[in-house]
Amino acid sequence: MATKVIRMASIGGGMFGKGVVLRSLADFERCGIGPYLGTAGLDHHARELSNVEYKLVAIGERFEPLAHDLVKSFKEWCPSGDPKPYWGETPWINLLDEAKPDVLFIATPDSLHTPPILAALERGVHVVCEKPLALFVEEAKTIVSRSRQAGLVVAVDMHKRYDSFLRSAFMDLAPRCGELLYGRAVLEEPLEVSTKIFKWAATSNPFSYVGVHWTDLFGHYLKMKPVSLWAIGQKKLLVNWRDERNPTGITTFDSMQVTVQYDNGM
Repeated sequence: MATKVIRMASIGGGMFGKGVVLRSLADFERCGIGPYLGTAGLDHHARELSNVEYKLVAIGERFEPLAHDLVKSFKEWCPSGDPKPYWGETPWINLLDEAKPDVLFIATPDSLHTPPILAALERGVHVVCEKPLALFVEEAKTIVSRSRQAGLVVAVDMHKRYDSFLRSAFMDLAPRCGELLYGRAVLEEPLEVSTKIFKWAATSNPFSYVGVHWTDLFGHYLKMKPVSLWAIGQKKLLVNWRDERNPTGITTFDSMQVTVQYDNGM
């Protein structure tokens, strides 16, 4: 069976872009994807993907030193790898034009998903993007429309679908509960996520950042679609936060409570 090589590229080198996405791509290039399919309950695809090799050809970041650091880290994880670094305000442009990947992995801040997605689609490149797909409905509609027109995949990494305890709750426990009337999910992030880890907290919000996991889980496993949404939020702590890094506060929600109505009445 002939070997198929998938050329990959990634942009974004923050906590998730480096520690999760880039590390995973290094594992795929070293070992293929087969050893990891079982973790997500997708091992039935192992045979059909056994002849596929993965090659990271480029890494993009805003700052040159960080781009080189990402390449260095990748080579430590995958000694045979040799991705080329790209940097700048829009590093995906030169990356796409020169490296010509088959798939672009996007792990930029939430507000910077749409531009590289559309640039990739314009060049015939498939996309895997971290959640959320976009922060605005019109942007999401444009992405869906462009991907359909181009016949390209734009996948969103909703990885909590494959957390074993959550998958078990929906696949094993939920069917034994009869007709579900409602569901409730809560996720809290440490304060340091907004004040120390992410510099871009003010450009997003708690629900877009992590709450989308729960709407995805309910929709994916229970086969239902949202029809309406109601939300409230609090802005008291972060807007008044003061430290050396955030001398004027962080203008975003501390917390959000969201109610989603689904097409089955749930």
